[in-house]
Amino acid sequence: MNRVVHFEIGAEDTDRAIDFYEKVFGWKFENAQMPEDYWLIKAGEENEIGINGGLFRRSGMPQFSESNEDAINSIVSVDIEDIDESLDKVVDNGGEIVMAKVEVPQMGWSAYVRDTEGNIIGLWQSTEIEK
Repeated sequence: MNRVVHFEIGAEDTDRAIDFYEKVFGWKFENAQMPEDYWLIKAGEENEIGINGGLFRRSGMPQFSESNEDAINSIVSVDIEDIDESLDKVVDNGGEIVMAKVEVPQMGWSAYVRDTEGNIIGLWQSTEIEK
């Protein structure tokens, strides 16, 4: 079974959003040093139940349609073993690939799909790390 392992929140103004989430929930933010405006969210301590996430500037994310009606506000990402196999399953079961697989250096691979109800879901496959 595959688990949700990451969440993402879209923002028009990342500084304003960071201020809000720090004050409301006590979340910690770290600039991910990526080309687009993207921040990693620490939403709790490692020994607590829950997941961490990311905050992105909406204008920096790829558009998944030509309409602004479905502007992305939040995304959950699911940890999968084989991203290529999962992308095939999405298409075979009526979904759509909206952003093809891309490598996140030294971390893994990511892709975004649209389910049969129009929701955007992130797929995440971690890089195997040799010990």
